[in-house]
This record gives sequence, structure tokens and C-alpha cells, in this order.
Amino acid sequence: MSKGKKPIYTDTAFHNNKAQPFHRWVNWIAGFSELFVTEALKRHLPKGNRELLVLDPFSGIGTTPITAYLNGYSTIGYEINAFPAFVASMKYKAVHDLDVKILKDSIGHFMNYMESYSHSEPVSVVPNGFKTRIPFYSPNVLRKVLHVCDFFNLLKDDQVLYDIYRVAFSATMVTFSNYSYEPSLGTRPASGKPLIMDYDVAGTIAAKLMEIYNDVAWARQGMVNNANFQIVNQSFFNSDFPEESVDIIVTSPPYLNNYHYIRNTRPQLFWIGFVQSSTDLRHLETGNYGKYWQTVREKNYKCSLMLSSKWLKQIINDIRSIEKDRSLYGGEGWANYACEYFNDTVRFLKLVKNSLKKKSKAVIVIGNSVLKGIDVQTDKVFLHIAEELSFSKTRIIKVRNTRVGSSIVGTGVRTSGKKRLYESVIEIEK
Repeated sequence: MSKGKKPIYTDTAFHNNKAQPFHRWVNWIAGFSELFVTEALKRHLPKGNRELLVLDPFSGIGTTPITAYLNGYSTIGYEINAFPAFVASMKYKAVHDLDVKILKDSIGHFMNYMESYSHSEPVSVVPNGFKTRIPFYSPNVLRKVLHVCDFFNLLKDDQVLYDIYRVAFSATMVTFSNYSYEPSLGTRPASGKPLIMDYDVAGTIAAKLMEIYNDVAWARQGMVNNANFQIVNQSFFNSDFPEESVDIIVTSPPYLNNYHYIRNTRPQLFWIGFVQSSTDLRHLETGNYGKYWQTVREKNYKCSLMLSSKWLKQIINDIRSIEKDRSLYGGEGWANYACEYFNDTVRFLKLVKNSLKKKSKAVIVIGNSVLKGIDVQTDKVFLHIAEELSFSKTRIIKVRNTRVGSSIVGTGVRTSGKKRLYESVIEIEK
């Protein structure tokens, strides 16, 4: 890009969302920016038209669907993980079904309840099956959290209000726990942080509830929007999506970095009641895009590349050749992981081609990764597969020349070192 030339897309990083209505409700490390989605829609679609359909096959907490909806487009998102799917759905329900006056009044009742019952024994208990290496909450904090759960149970006659409180709790619950995201969920002591012995749990949740109140009130000011909105809590791979029905896809699939989305939302999944045991999480691991290294690393696991590509086979073989003596932790397991990821990329792009209308585009954010020291330029992998599947137009637009994150895996090295991480936008047209 020449000096002074305006970039096609601005920074895709999620941190830009932290001050944006609705997008700020939950800090989602795997997300991208609302501004990027807005730019993509403006670039490739006529101005807001509810007859146009925007699809995000990996919708997370709903950045693409909510942005599309607020801009007047109909939208549908698929999300395999129940927690982010719940958050995304509640953003829409809050706009349409929440009584904001009741919400605002309830916050005062909530604070009074927490004060009145602070010295009594809570009725609620820690979710059955939720186990952690160290206590997730210190005793003083846990007592307050269980009182919060007791208050929630008083709201069940108003399902939307009850769910909004659950969103506020799930968005803040790690903040006052003995765990933190670094970027993966781990104990605070392991990252050099002290345990949290006490915290203003009620005040933190109340502040989030006021944030939600303000965002919904803002959205309703003069808003007339009859566009359709839907979040489907299932894998896009299991969808039966109508052919040639989508006007644009704006998405960011999981990166080739073994980031364990399920483990990192495990507290929310248990405490909000979406799972009751660790076995409930298994299908999420095996159904995740590319699976996880932990599910494919066994010696007897075999992955055959779906696409006949010498280049992709060479990448897999290069990874496989490293540290063969390390058994599960050697190159063989990571080669299986890369193979499954490439195969899911083939499956994904086939579904993309099937669902897009002719001349319509998919705009995909993806970053490179380093497996066992080998730089896998995932943007070029996506482009290569798209060309093999005969998309009419393809191109890569680099949007971040450097980034930090967990995309250097399988080496014990968690920083970039000699390998630089970057991020690109891939545009492919049917």
C-alpha cells in the first residue's frame, strides 16, 4: 500500500467494539470490529434494504448480525457454542421485547436485595459438574454470586428480563473470579496476578445492566426496522441453507491456532445452565471448525486431505516431519490438526459457494498461524482453495501487518519471536 493511500478496510480487531452499543456487552477475544462489518456492507451492498440477506456462519456474540440488522438488512448467524449464540440472540430480543423501564427499576431492586440478604445464607449452589483447578470464586465472592443467582430466580416470570440479567452476569463473571484470560482462560496466579478475595459483585453487574439499558434506549430512538434477524445455535456445517439466497457473507472462521473456544466459555456454559457435565462439551470440541489438536493428535488418528493439492500436502508433510520422537506432542498430531482444518475450509467454502447468489461476495477475516515453527499463511490457503473451487474472483487484502495472540502453537513458544503474525481480509466472489 502506497504512503498516504486510504486503506480499503480499517483495523479488524475487536478492541474497537468496546465503546460501541451492543457490541460492548461481552468482550469477545475471537471477534472482529463493528466498523469493519459496516465498511464491508457499505462496500458491497446497496444502502440498508431488508430484502437483502447478510450471513455469518461463525457469528460469535453477533457482531455481523447486529451490525447488519442495525443498518437495515435482514441477517442470519450460525454459532455452535450456546453461550455466544445466547448473547447474540438477546441483543435482538432486548431491542424488541425488553421493557426498559422495568429493567431500570429492577436494578435498584437488585442492589437493595443484595444489601438486604448479604448476611443470610444463599439458596443457590455451584452448578453441578463445574470443576476447576483452584476455586473459581473465593468464599466471600462466591457467597455474593450465589445471592445474585437467588435474585435471578425471582425474575423467571419475565423471561426477557431474566435473560438480560444472565447476560450481564455472564459478561462480568470472570472479572471477579480467580481466573483471567491471558488470552486463554487460566488461573490468576499462573499469570502473576493475586487471587480476588472480595469484590463489588453487585455493583459490577449493575453497571453492565445500565450499559444494556442505555444501548437499548439508544437503539429505539426513531428506529423503524422490519428486517429479519435469526441466530441458529448449531454448526453451519449442519445447516440446510437454501441455494443462492445470500447477498453477502461477512465472517471470521476460527483461526488455525488451537484456541479452545469451548474451554474459554466453560464458566458461562455451566453457570448459565447450558451444560451440566463435561461430557456435554464433547460434541462442541469435535464439531468445531478444524476440530482441536487434542481430539486428533492420537497416533492411530488418520486424516486424508479432501483436496488434491501438492502445496497443501507439502505443508502437512513439513509439519509432520518435525519432532517425530515426541509422540503426541510431535509433528504428527499437529499435521492431523492442519489437515482437518484444511478439510473444513474446503467444506466451508463449498457451502459458501452454494449459499451465495451469483456475483455476490464472501468477506472473510483470517490470520496466519505458526505450527511447530512453520508459518502457515492461512489467507493464501483460503484463496488457494477458493480458486480450486472455481470462485470467479478472489483477492487478499492485508489489514494488519502485526498482531499478537495465540497463533504460535506446538512449540512451547507463545510470542512471535522470528515469526510475524498478520491478518488479512479475503474477498471471494461467486
